[in-house]
Amino acid sequence: MVKLITFLFTTIPALFTAFLAYYGRKYTTVVAGLLAMASMLLIFISCINLILQTVINLIVVPTWLLTAIGIFIPSNFSVVLAAVVSGKICRAAYDWGIKKTDLVVKAN
Repeated sequence: MVKLITFLFTTIPALFTAFLAYYGRKYTTVVAGLLAMASMLLIFISCINLILQTVINLIVVPTWLLTAIGIFIPSNFSVVLAAVVSGKICRAAYDWGIKKTDLVVKAN
C-alpha cells in the first residue's frame, strides 16, 4: 500500500511536470520566435518608410547644374540609386534576422 501511495504522489506528478516543462519550453520558444519575427517586420516597414520620407523631402538640385548633367544622367539618379541600395540593405537585414530567428526556433 505504501508503494502505491508513493507511486501516486511522486511518479505521476513528476511525469506531469516533465510533460508540461517540455511543451512549455517548446511553446515559449515558438511565441518568442513569432514576437521576434513580428518586431523585425515592424522595423523593416519603418526602415522603408524612413527611406521614402527622405527621398520625398530631398532638397531640390539647382537647375543650372541639372541642365549640364541632365544630358547624360537623369535629375533624380542619386535619389533613385540611394533608395534602391537602402531598400536592398533593409531587405538583407530583414532576411538575415528572419533566418536567425528561424534557426533559434527550430533548434529545440
